[in-house]
Amino acid sequence: MTFTPDPELIERAQHPERGPDGRLRTLDFVEVSILRAPPFPARGEVRAELLARRAIAEDDLASSDRDLAALIDRRRDLVERIRGCNLALVGTGEVRDRETGETLQVLGRWHKRIPFVDPQPEPDGRSRPHGNRSMIVSGSRLRIEVVALLRASARPLALPEIERLLRLGGFVPAGRPSQTISNAMRSAIRHGRVAIVERGVYELTQPR
Repeated sequence: MTFTPDPELIERAQHPERGPDGRLRTLDFVEVSILRAPPFPARGEVRAELLARRAIAEDDLASSDRDLAALIDRRRDLVERIRGCNLALVGTGEVRDRETGETLQVLGRWHKRIPFVDPQPEPDGRSRPHGNRSMIVSGSRLRIEVVALLRASARPLALPEIERLLRLGGFVPAGRPSQTISNAMRSAIRHGRVAIVERGVYELTQPR
């Protein structure tokens, strides 16, 4: 048997169509067993196919992690570009040396800075694997999700970035997000799994 998963199949697996008899009719036997695990271990050809499909999913997951890391870097570059545009529009009010950046003259403070507006995304209303359209998280569940994000991104993440990625995944930190995330990460920091790179920036310390 050969198999290549695609978004349409995954959508059907999460929202299966049932026939008049109530049975799933849009998925093959192996996919049904993934959706609703059977009481007994898989054997023979079914076991081999399950292992093959799991390997494909693991490869796709690794590829998705690389894509996520690249997107985080691109977003950071875009944020800095927007900030630079805002500053260039109003000026700094300071004359600086082009090579050293040293302030040579302060012209005044007549200008008004343009704030960078970067609101956190609202849950998009799509159904999630955990069964809810969005989930309020805190404590150990939040810590698990944050550690998973740090592992997938393979780079330090600031609190606003962590909150954004959580929300895009359908998880909303309870209460004041920055404080809730900080509280949830204390155990991981205490056990050496996560380190604080600088104020409000977290990094995974343990390898994959």
